[in-house]
Amino acid sequence: MPRPRKSGTVDVDLAVARARIEESDTFEEAVSGLSSRETLAILKDLVLLEYAMRMPLGMPMAEGRMSERQNTSKSVKPSRQS
Repeated sequence: MPRPRKSGTVDVDLAVARARIEESDTFEEAVSGLSSRETLAILKDLVLLEYAMRMPLGMPMAEGRMSERQNTSKSVKPSRQS
C-alpha cells in the first residue's frame, strides 16, 4: 500500500508514468519509455496498473506495421485520486 502523502505534494514519478500511459496506444508503447521509478509508481497504484494491463498489445505484422490485439474489456481512463 502506498505511503500517504502530505497534502499538496505531487508524486512526480506517478504523474509522469500516468501521462506516458495515457498518451500511448499500446501496452508496449506505454512501458517502453518508463524509468524504473515510474514503473514502481505504477505497480503501487492499483487503478493505473489495471488500466495499463487492459491496454491492447502491439503485435508486429509481416509488413512491419503494428496491429492491436482486440481488448474485450472496456477502455476506461484511470480516475484521478483525491
